[in-house]
Amino acid sequence: MDIAKYKSIAVVGPNADQTVLEIIHGHAAIPKGTTLLQGLKEAIGNKVKLHYAQGCDWWSRDTAGIAEAVKNVASSDWRLWLIGTRSTFLGRSPQYYHRRRL
Repeated sequence: MDIAKYKSIAVVGPNADQTVLEIIHGHAAIPKGTTLLQGLKEAIGNKVKLHYAQGCDWWSRDTAGIAEAVKNVASSDWRLWLIGTRSTFLGRSPQYYHRRRL
C-alpha cells in the first residue's frame, strides 16, 4: 500500500480494535498483540488521517454507530471493514479456560 496515494483511511467494524485470544489445547493463551487499528496508527503516524468507527457490535441489533461508520467511509480514500464473529464467542469464553487451569 502506497500511503502517499491516500489522504484518509476509514477503519470500520467491531474487530478493528480487538485482539483475538487463541485457544490452544483447551487453554486460553495470554492476550497479547496489537490490534489492526493500533498497528495502522503506528505504521502511518500522521501521514494519513485515520477515521475509526465501530459501527456495530458482534451480536446486538444496536444501530447507533452505523451513521458514523457510513460518514467515515464516505469521506475516506481507502476503506477497511473488519466484521464477522469472533471464534472466542463460538464456544466457552477464554476466561472459562483460564479459570480451569488455576
